[in-house]
Amino acid sequence: MSLYGGKEIPLARETLLMFSGFFLVAFYAPVTLIWLGVIPFRYRFFLAFIVLALTILYILKRRFNWSELGFRRDTLKGSLKWNLGVSSFFLVLLYGFYKAGWIELAQVRLWPFFLFFYILVLTPVQEFFFRSILFAEMKKVRVRNPLPIIALSSLSYGFLHVIYQKPAMLVATLLMGVVWGCIYYKYPNFWGVTISHALLGAVAITVGMI
Repeated sequence: MSLYGGKEIPLARETLLMFSGFFLVAFYAPVTLIWLGVIPFRYRFFLAFIVLALTILYILKRRFNWSELGFRRDTLKGSLKWNLGVSSFFLVLLYGFYKAGWIELAQVRLWPFFLFFYILVLTPVQEFFFRSILFAEMKKVRVRNPLPIIALSSLSYGFLHVIYQKPAMLVATLLMGVVWGCIYYKYPNFWGVTISHALLGAVAITVGMI
């Protein structure tokens, strides 16, 4: 038990309230403001750094250990096996779409720099946020059913891409959010899901899906 707003409440509930507040302020608010046009789209990467800073502060406050956040060895083999298998399947699928003429290579200026930034910064931050922290917090509040955890993770990850206003991207990110969420629940490992995300994301950028 602990005090929250002058009232004594269960620790699990306090944790949920704290996480919900952080989630809304650090994630949903910026994405919604960009989506509505209140914040210009060009500031999205600047906001990403602000979210990263807030995330670091939140992690320090919550005092998670590395294992809780998916930085562990015992699940690495299973995570890599499943994530790389899934990645291979979707890469073949994307290649098939490209050869069929359903998608074309993107014509984006300075995309190599963006690709570098995406792989080394954006992807790890997204996975840390939507898998590492979210799953760790749900475990702390004793959510045993994987369905609400995976649903919250995948829907939130999909919502992140609403600012691009591409229906195909929303469907794809929602689908991949479910796939990565299922794998992470079974094999909680940050590295496996991040490698898969970076690989598929880089290809999706190249073919113009992002």
